[in-house]
Amino acid sequence: MRKLNAVIVEDITVNPILLQNLIKTYCGEVNIVAMAENVKDAVRVIGEVTPQVVFCDIDLPDGNGFDILDHFMPLPFKVIFISGNREYAYKAIKFHPVDFIVKPIRINELVYAVNAITSSGKKVKIRPRIENVGRKASYPDKIALLDPPGYVVIETVEIIMFEAKGNYTDIYLLGNRKQTFCRLLKEFVDLLENHPDFIRTQRSYLVNIEQVKSCSRQGLIKLTEDHTAQLGNSYRKEFIACFRNS
Repeated sequence: MRKLNAVIVEDITVNPILLQNLIKTYCGEVNIVAMAENVKDAVRVIGEVTPQVVFCDIDLPDGNGFDILDHFMPLPFKVIFISGNREYAYKAIKFHPVDFIVKPIRINELVYAVNAITSSGKKVKIRPRIENVGRKASYPDKIALLDPPGYVVIETVEIIMFEAKGNYTDIYLLGNRKQTFCRLLKEFVDLLENHPDFIRTQRSYLVNIEQVKSCSRQGLIKLTEDHTAQLGNSYRKEFIACFRNS
């Protein structure tokens, strides 16, 4: 059987090597011919090697995986998204991907996705799988975040609040714990926008309404474990409505 030439697009150095090894071990029908770490290089490499398959991360230093695909529409290759962010699943559907695999990669999901390409005449129902990923993102009980040593999984019920610190966000957790990530607060606002327990109270704060203890007329919000947040005037009406019903 002729092998499918593939390109891996991933900006975290260790990830493409790991994926390449998994493909070599479990998906012998795929041949990795090139890798890219950003949008610019990916567009160039894909244009040069004309792959049949692209394994595409979404969050990249100079944009996202959708920017790459927009450059080649209509797509002359199959795409398998591999991302740590479930919230991208619905947007990914418009590119008719073979699959959307959520990091960390599970071998059975990788094999399933590749088989969807190589199984001649076999219809694999991928869209419901991708939509299921999206539904999990709309009301997550856990969030997975990339940390230098690997992925950190945080239970949403343990989160007291998020606080923006420039390009970083501090996450305050029950048990006097704190995690800091190089991600904008808006990313967490978008991720949890459908979650009933989280509400933005000011440009720098996203709080868990279940952890609110009081709010002063001056807009000082007191939360569990002596944490405090600020309530901005433009967020006051929505917050008070939630607070009264909490």
